[in-house]
Amino acid sequence: MAGFQLQFIDAIDEVPFRIGKSRALFDHWQSLRAGGPVPPRADDINPGSMKTLLPEIFIFELPDDGTVRYRLAGTQAVKRLGFEPKGMNLLELTPENARPFVLGAFQLVAHHHVGGLAHFTSSSENRNDYGLELVLLPITAPDGQPPRILSLSTRLDPDDVHDDEGKTEIFAIEVENAVIFDIGFGIPAALRPNPQG
Repeated sequence: MAGFQLQFIDAIDEVPFRIGKSRALFDHWQSLRAGGPVPPRADDINPGSMKTLLPEIFIFELPDDGTVRYRLAGTQAVKRLGFEPKGMNLLELTPENARPFVLGAFQLVAHHHVGGLAHFTSSSENRNDYGLELVLLPITAPDGQPPRILSLSTRLDPDDVHDDEGKTEIFAIEVENAVIFDIGFGIPAALRPNPQG
C-alpha cells in the first residue's frame, strides 16, 4: 500500500471527486445536516430523497477497533459484490496489507467529523482489475449504538461493470490516493502529519 500519501483538504471545491454520483452524495448528505455536525441516523433518512443513489449505497458501523461491519448494501451494490454482505466485516474481505489503511480511513471519518475519498484498484474473482472511487461520510447512529458511515463506491470506468457482475470482489489491491476532507468543522490538528516528522 506504499506509494501514496494521505492528503488533507480544507476546501470542498478542491476535493478531487471524479464521479458525479460521489459529489451528488456529498451534496445530499450536506442537505440533511440541518445545522448539526452530521445528518440524522440512517433509519430516519427518507430513501426516496436519494433514490438514484440508493441502489449503490453502503452503510457501515464500527462496533470495535477491528471491525467495519456492513449494515446495509443497496441492491446494485449487492449485485456487483456477488453476495449479500450484511453483517460481514469489510476487513475480512480486504487484502491483509490494505487492512490498516482501510480501518484507519473508516475510523477517521467515524470519530472525527471529516469526509473521506479514495481512488484505488480492485479486482474480481475473474482477476479483472478496475478502478473505484470511494466516498465515506459520517452519519448519526441511534443512542448507544456504534458509529456509522454512509458510503458509495463507484467504478471509474462504467463500461467494466457488466463483465464482472455477480463475481466476488477483492478490495483495495492498490491505492492511488486517499483524501481526508473538511465537512464544515475543520480537520483536527491532531490528524495532520507532524511537519517536524
